[in-house]
Formats: sequence, structure tokens, C-alpha cells
Amino acid sequence: MFSYNIYVVINKIEGDVFLKSNCMDQLEFNFFQNFVDFYNQEDLIEIELSSFYSIKKSFDEDYYEQCKVIKGGEGLNNIKKLIEDINSNIAKAKKIIFYWE
Repeated sequence: MFSYNIYVVINKIEGDVFLKSNCMDQLEFNFFQNFVDFYNQEDLIEIELSSFYSIKKSFDEDYYEQCKVIKGGEGLNNIKKLIEDINSNIAKAKKIIFYWE
């Protein structure tokens, strides 16, 4: 099992030095909303490894080319960075847990 704190994830996307603004654009928000149940603060959010790989594959297919042309690490590159970070840390995990506290 591998876990991420949702607030840390949101900070990573919104407040990361790679972002020049402190808000997500609509494309980032739409992807993030699909990635994590953004409005459910009461429960742990579990994503099976197979589901994560499906999300990663979908992201790569839909957005990877766009990430190549975005300069300065902005926008979707932050989502790409987050996915790569999770991917590099879950080799032995069976699922990823997202939590709020």
C-alpha cells in the first residue's frame, strides 16, 4: 500500500514552484477530479494499482503530447509530474490510498 495526503497533492499542483499561478486551469481540474474524488473528505480514497495504471495510460494517451509543448513546467506538466512521482513509488504496492489528514 502507498499513501498520499490529498492536501499535499493539492499543494503540489497549486503551489508548486513549477506553477506560475496558484490556481489550476480547467483541464488540470477536470483531470484531477477524475483522478481523486475531490469532494469526498470523509473517507479514504483507495485506487487499485490496475486503476492507477489505467489512469496513467489514459493521461499519456490524451495529454502527453501537450505536456511536451508546454514551457516552464506549467499546467498539465504538474499532473504529469505527480503521476510520475506516484509511479516511481508504487513498485511494491497493491493499491494507493489518498487521505485528507
